[in-house]
Amino acid sequence: MKKINQVIRAFGVIGAFWLILYKFLYPKLQAFKSSLELLEWGVKHEAILKRKNNLIHLQGLPNFPKSSMWFRPFTSDSLVVRQHYFSYELQPVVEYFKQIKKEPQLMIDAGGNIGVATRYMQEYFPALKALVLEAAGSNCNVAKINLDPLRSILWEKALWWRSEELNFNNNDSAWAIRVSDKPGNGNGKVSGISLSQILAMEEYAEADFIKIDIEGAEEQVFELDKKLPEFLEKVACITVEPHSEYGRELLERKLKDWGYQIEYHGELIFGFR
Repeated sequence: MKKINQVIRAFGVIGAFWLILYKFLYPKLQAFKSSLELLEWGVKHEAILKRKNNLIHLQGLPNFPKSSMWFRPFTSDSLVVRQHYFSYELQPVVEYFKQIKKEPQLMIDAGGNIGVATRYMQEYFPALKALVLEAAGSNCNVAKINLDPLRSILWEKALWWRSEELNFNNNDSAWAIRVSDKPGNGNGKVSGISLSQILAMEEYAEADFIKIDIEGAEEQVFELDKKLPEFLEKVACITVEPHSEYGRELLERKLKDWGYQIEYHGELIFGFR
């Protein structure tokens, strides 16, 4: 209520109404527009489109006509598909491994959503195995369909700075699931696990690439997980999406201190060894 009163004082009642309406509607309109563009692309390029159980199956993706993806129409799923297969968000990682002539064997995808980033990387590197962490059960249900169980393991967990039970802070968008160790306004709880705990496990100790997109929790991960630097020494490449200016400065400082060369591409910070 305090925040609403501050908005009203700053913008007036009418201005505050439109600002709040815009904040509520914009993500939904963006998802709607992105879904239409994805479906339009499928029709234009004669991709095979099928609908089953409230999911759309798109058979045929840019540069990968034999690949397919399941997604929930008119949700943030279509934004994620476009982000990777149309905007090539992780292409700098692909080019990095090609440049150093290394075939990555293992990636950790923290904030895996419906599995699109993992699938994209495996398009280029068929031998790549993945551990995918996703906090939201609804996203996991779709990821299970998209991911190859022979190449990917899916955990319904949240990346955090230590192992503990966490609360959901908001469930408004499948693309913006936030968790916290404090009481939240979302529904349900999820188990948190630290990156150093994962990298300490024998089967995940040799990760080549780590992708982190965890809606603000990256600040706690990089600031409070004190064992992280030693475990990242063998990790060739890491990408993180910051969600605040403080987070951006923190990530850049930490990654540089830990021996990574920093690059910015879009909203992501890339660390290369």
